Amino acid sequence: MDFQTYDTLVFDWDGTLVDTFPFIIRAHNHVRTLFGLPELNETEFLTYARWTAKHSYPIQFGARAEEAMQELYRFIETEKDFSRDVVEMPGARAFLDLIREEGRKAVLVSNKRGAVLRQEVAALGWEDRFSAVVGAGDAPADKPDPAPLFKAIGEADTKKCLYFGDTITDYLCTRTAGMPFVLIAGDEMRKRLFEDLEGDGETTENLIETLVCYATFNDLHQDWISSKTTGQNLF
Repeated sequence: MDFQTYDTLVFDWDGTLVDTFPFIIRAHNHVRTLFGLPELNETEFLTYARWTAKHSYPIQFGARAEEAMQELYRFIETEKDFSRDVVEMPGARAFLDLIREEGRKAVLVSNKRGAVLRQEVAALGWEDRFSAVVGAGDAPADKPDPAPLFKAIGEADTKKCLYFGDTITDYLCTRTAGMPFVLIAGDEMRKRLFEDLEGDGETTENLIETLVCYATFNDLHQDWISSKTTGQNLF
């Protein structure tokens, strides 16, 4: 995979460019407690986290799913402290700056509700870094359906894209869309992705051979600089 051939990089948000996990699990557990359900630990929560609340809340809350989602959104809008709860991933800002300097576009596609997503992007001062920002509810369907990905690509007026994400939801979205995927995740999340994909019919051997992985954007940034110096393909 030659990085130089891609004019646009597509990014997931939560877990990829920013760390919002502590606040997200706190928000969902607040709702579960309010509705008389036990709190989820990290492992249990990640089982639901691959889907939007629109898909997972009917499973958790049944007939009260809509009411529970309204409470979730109320909590997010009123309790979030941006300086504490939306934290840039290591090297993310510098990597976004790098690709902008190179004249490449960046596109954001997330399963976070669109209005909330754009609010968080603005809080970091990153509005000018993205040619398109598409969140849950902005397209006819959410990830892993490729609809939001195609919408973002259309808004950015681009075709040659490379996607960066951290979950099976991102991987399945790009697989359906036929877009190359780069995993940005530490060892634990990489292990979880492999386990999830094995259940989806992939094999560990094939994933190890074909999946491009970086623990952080700092690692990717270093390789990118080296590739420009040596003229070698990044991937």
